[in-house]
Amino acid sequence: MGGARARKQIEVARSAPQHVRALVSPRAARTTATAVTFDPLLRFETWQELGVRIGRHWNGASWWLGDWLVFGRMKYGRRYKEAVEVTGFDYQTLRNYAVVARRFTPSRRRDDLSFQHHAEVCALPDAEQDRWLDAASAHGWSRNELRRKLRWSDEDGGDPQSSGMLRLALGGEDAERWREAADRSGVALAKWARRALNEAADGG
Repeated sequence: MGGARARKQIEVARSAPQHVRALVSPRAARTTATAVTFDPLLRFETWQELGVRIGRHWNGASWWLGDWLVFGRMKYGRRYKEAVEVTGFDYQTLRNYAVVARRFTPSRRRDDLSFQHHAEVCALPDAEQDRWLDAASAHGWSRNELRRKLRWSDEDGGDPQSSGMLRLALGGEDAERWREAADRSGVALAKWARRALNEAADGG
């Protein structure tokens, strides 16, 4: 029985396209707890596909860990002490995973967006979450771009005095250029400056 199954597996492998056979070959990539090594003859297409798979597993693992924590709390009443011990993650990281998993039931999770996309809108009401995730999916926004759009959409902005006041000494030429740019954006100078600084801090 075992021999027949083995022969069937060999037949399937031989009938698969060459790049698929390379992907499933044990020689393509070998993993340990701390590294992955690749076959020196690995084809570019196979390397790309492995990257897609790694990305999917990484994203999926964030959801899996969050769901695992939520289930543990519901089923066993366990808190994060045991989870910290068995996973090696710190409390805040685990709590963040659980919060996002709890806010998004599986039916509301977008498989074309990352766990981090969902985390960015986690604090919003459900309808707003869906609106922003729809837009991120439709326009192909990265997590950082979604964060930037959220900041720019906040017409009220944060209170700069809540964490201290930043004073800028502007020369006449700088002040005029900045005011003109703010006018073109249709916002006050202080709000325009805050947006520009946030964009620069996000790398873009």
